[in-house]
Amino acid sequence: MVADNNRYMSLINEMIEQRQSEPLEEKIANTRDRNIRVAGIIRDYLAKKYHAEVIVTGGLSVEYYTDGGYTTQDIDMITQSQRELEIILTDLGFMRDGKYWVHDPLEIVIEVVASVPFDGVYKPTLKAATKDGFSVNFVDINDILMDRVRGLAHWQYKDYGEQLLALIDSHLQKLDMEYLKQNLEGKEEYELLLYHIRLLQNDNLPEAQAYRVKRYLEQKGIPYSELREGDESEYLYLAFPLQEDAKTHFGSYFGLLLLPHIDILLYNDDEEEFESKEDADVATTLIKYSARYGEPFSSILEALEKEVVE
Repeated sequence: MVADNNRYMSLINEMIEQRQSEPLEEKIANTRDRNIRVAGIIRDYLAKKYHAEVIVTGGLSVEYYTDGGYTTQDIDMITQSQRELEIILTDLGFMRDGKYWVHDPLEIVIEVVASVPFDGVYKPTLKAATKDGFSVNFVDINDILMDRVRGLAHWQYKDYGEQLLALIDSHLQKLDMEYLKQNLEGKEEYELLLYHIRLLQNDNLPEAQAYRVKRYLEQKGIPYSELREGDESEYLYLAFPLQEDAKTHFGSYFGLLLLPHIDILLYNDDEEEFESKEDADVATTLIKYSARYGEPFSSILEALEKEVVE
């Protein structure tokens, strides 16, 4: 079969026009869909022009397996045909910037991270169809899970812990525990995986409750930003953008501290930072705010009532 460069470019231009017409929230919401579509175009072009393959790993594979539970603008790729892939990327409007390939209008960044997955020890990839009729090869769920375990164990990437929980939560029944035990390096890595599995199975652990609160808010469509602070990133809180009367009363944001304990944070616009609302009963305060202002307070209250075990 012959590569159809005209169709590839038509689809790219369609996505550019769509993105330019979208408000910011829609741009963010549609990032996953566009990334996967672009990955499908690249794979199809490379396969038809050079009879070569490319595998998607990293953040976009986490995003795919968690159904958007994690968002990235980067696409990490694995291929033994890097020179040919670079020609394809150039044809599609990407520009080289050091080790990255950047498509400015789509705000997509691609990096070739390896020539073979995980030093040659990996499960068969998952082929996923795109809305344009192409397909993307994603690394297996077990392999991306091991990648996140290693990143958390050895480089302390804190967001990898959240990604681990999301992957396990979505695919616990698909985990090949014998394969994972055999290929994770040493007791430390395997114990770290078991710890995150136990987190999801124990309702009383604060980390599990924080994860479930965030998932509940995401399912309700409540926008928030997640922030970590402290020497060990031990403080986890969510910042909710406010509108109209709530913004007038509270400032630009409302904060909810999730770790190491639950607390309400008020935003100081002058200092541009959150401050604890001292002596506040969280439930009582949220009931009052919910009755007066509605969202996001109503969903925050629901999330805490539903997901946090006293």
